Amino acid sequence: MKLEVGKTYKLNNGEIHTCTEMNGDDPLAVDSIGYGPFVIDNFLYHIDGTFGRGSNCSLDVASCVDDTPTTWRDMTDAEKGALLLAHHEGKVVENSFDGSHWVASEPIWAGRYTYRIKPEPKVGLTEGTCWAYHCDGAAPYLATLKIWDICTEGKWTATRVDGNLTKITWDAI
Repeated sequence: MKLEVGKTYKLNNGEIHTCTEMNGDDPLAVDSIGYGPFVIDNFLYHIDGTFGRGSNCSLDVASCVDDTPTTWRDMTDAEKGALLLAHHEGKVVENSFDGSHWVASEPIWAGRYTYRIKPEPKVGLTEGTCWAYHCDGAAPYLATLKIWDICTEGKWTATRVDGNLTKITWDAI
């Protein structure tokens, strides 16, 4: 997906906003602190829909609302062929009657339905440093500040799939 001025986008957090402008004339531009040129809800995005410097997955663009799916009846032979081949190769085909609610099921290739290959989940990682405090008989406690000398420094990684937190890991250094 490439952002375009004037189109409407749904963010990972569910909000829907229009891309109102592009700063400058280079869609691949990155400013001195790492922000892209596209303006959505007064925030700066990169051409691929990544928010700011890429550290906030919930504000990343999930999809373009303006993209109206084509019904099976109106698809070209090439589009139909691509879907049939993907289904033959074992990829998951989703269908929708209204173009907004997608269901993974065995396709019936009905003219009034829209079809697509199920999109791959968008995975984002965030990393940082924190310290673990542990007292006998108690659960470890992670903090961003080192208060006592008995704490252990470590690196944490948060994994988000389609904007939802799925895993946090902490490894001692």
